[in-house]
Amino acid sequence: MTSQYNRLNIENTFDYFMDKLELIKLLIFKYDKEITNWLDFDNDDIFKDPLLFAYFNSSLKEMTLEQLIWGKGNIDSRPNKIKAYTNQDGVIYLSNIGYFECELKKSIVDVSFINNKYIVKYNNRNILFNYQKIDYIYFDDDIKLELAQYDIPILKDWLRLYDPRVSIDLRKFAKYNIPHTTKIHRTHIVESLSIIKNNSKFLFELLRNVKLLVVQNNYDCISKIDRNVYGVFFISVQENYNKWHFVDTIIRLIGFNYGYDLSEESDYFEIDNIDETKVEDIIDGSKDYRSIRSIFIWNFPILFVIRFFDSLVSSSLSDINALEKVEIVGRILHYYNLRYRINTKELKACFSNKAFEIHSNIIDEIDEITKKYFHINKFISRSNLADFQWDKFLSENSTEIIEKLVTNL
Repeated sequence: MTSQYNRLNIENTFDYFMDKLELIKLLIFKYDKEITNWLDFDNDDIFKDPLLFAYFNSSLKEMTLEQLIWGKGNIDSRPNKIKAYTNQDGVIYLSNIGYFECELKKSIVDVSFINNKYIVKYNNRNILFNYQKIDYIYFDDDIKLELAQYDIPILKDWLRLYDPRVSIDLRKFAKYNIPHTTKIHRTHIVESLSIIKNNSKFLFELLRNVKLLVVQNNYDCISKIDRNVYGVFFISVQENYNKWHFVDTIIRLIGFNYGYDLSEESDYFEIDNIDETKVEDIIDGSKDYRSIRSIFIWNFPILFVIRFFDSLVSSSLSDINALEKVEIVGRILHYYNLRYRINTKELKACFSNKAFEIHSNIIDEIDEITKKYFHINKFISRSNLADFQWDKFLSENSTEIIEKLVTNL
């Protein structure tokens, strides 16, 4: 099962990217034909920037297109001045260049590059600013992830609460300090990506398609992906989260991407409108707002996390300590308890036999992996939250119980 799915995912993702790239190129060309004089349209890497996807899909035009492409152009032939927006904190984001923090909030300014020096002006008045370079995490010559340092306005369209029927208060979001959160967790992020790289070639290959991590200290928002900004991982954290939270979350988001790629094939569904049709529309009395596509995807991230963590616990080469093993097994069982079985005839009728076979195989593999940990399951709180609460686990179980669990793993 694994090798077949791996091949399908990589091929589908490549096709998805190539279709989007050609569309992005066309939209930029239509925006301003002169851009072709200073932007290399033969370099596909330029157009894989998920913020370009976001710009053309966003209803919030709080950034200019020039902010996203100026830094990608030939410095000798690009315009020496562009218009740019400052965000709610007075920060200008220029892709490939960095952040300019100034006193003006939510304003349109002129940014110039003259004599190897950046200048910011507002109404022809020079504005003082603090410059911060873009933070990249490098893994190989061709793999780097950008770690967002400040709020990037055009991404607000894709912030979501746990219940998507409830709209988010963007003013409230302003309180959640991205620079502070990113600084606290940068080491955890680097460690988590290294753990994935060193233990799963398949998962790490899929990370090549991720270009930007947005880490926010806002537990009202779910860690998520969105195909309209393909290549961005939104990660919601608390200050006390550790590296295993990031391993867990990044793998889940890879799993969501993976499942979505498969769901693009029409022969998995017996109904149309798989995004608009919700479980509550199919099953009388249900309050499940997930879409039919979401149900198809749901168990992929769960399987990926369980499979990965089980391999760590089971490996004699793993250097994780005993207490970390308890946490990892806690995460395995947390997601086991969140797995979804399609067990009503109304819901089964929405899927093809091929889709239901995949669903059944995934459930069987999850059950097979986790059965050796069932003696611990009674200590795991049942929770509908996406994230495993390690601190809560520690507070709910005595030191004696935890020591016994450590001994038995």
